[in-house]
Amino acid sequence: LLVEMDMRSKSELGGLDPQTGHVYEWAVKERMEQDSWIDGVMDDDDVDNYHSKINKNTQDDEILQDQIKDQDLHATKSQLKQLNQMVSEMKTSLKESVYRIKSHEAEVKRNYDGMVWSGKVETLLYLAVTGLQVYTVRRWLLTNSVLGR
Repeated sequence: LLVEMDMRSKSELGGLDPQTGHVYEWAVKERMEQDSWIDGVMDDDDVDNYHSKINKNTQDDEILQDQIKDQDLHATKSQLKQLNQMVSEMKTSLKESVYRIKSHEAEVKRNYDGMVWSGKVETLLYLAVTGLQVYTVRRWLLTNSVLGR
């Protein structure tokens, strides 16, 4: 039997999941932090700062002005969020498969131990029956006068 218990507090993990009503899991909290980091890093202000740096540092303002567009960053942001969600789902799936493998290992060990025990009992029973048969045949042969004794 393999049991895992996860103690989580609402204040530590940022509240309750509105879909389940349970406290968020650590993986979900990590994904939410990454999403908020992505949102913070790729603000519209950063695009404006990039454009202002380009204006100050280069002479080809017209060529470099619109290299990064707001819509490009929004698409990148949403793709990063989807990628983070897929990675977290893969981690969860991997963790579940590791637990399943561990439980199968325990079941195989238990089955093996049972097989060894039943093999030993069967061997002892076989030896006892064989000994009883040898004793019975020997006694029968020694008491039977038909064989010339």
